[in-house]
Amino acid sequence: MSMRNRDMTIGIYVENIILHHLETYKDEINRLAEMKFKKLL
Repeated sequence: MSMRNRDMTIGIYVENIILHHLETYKDEINRLAEMKFKKLL
C-alpha cells in the first residue's frame, strides 16, 4: 500500500488501512466480541 498513486485521497488511504486491519485481525475481533456479548447475557 503506497501513496504513489497521487489520485488516492487521504480518506481512501485511511479506509484501506482500516479494511486491511479488519481482515488481518477478524478472527481475534470476532472472538473478543463473542466473549463480551456472552458476559452481557
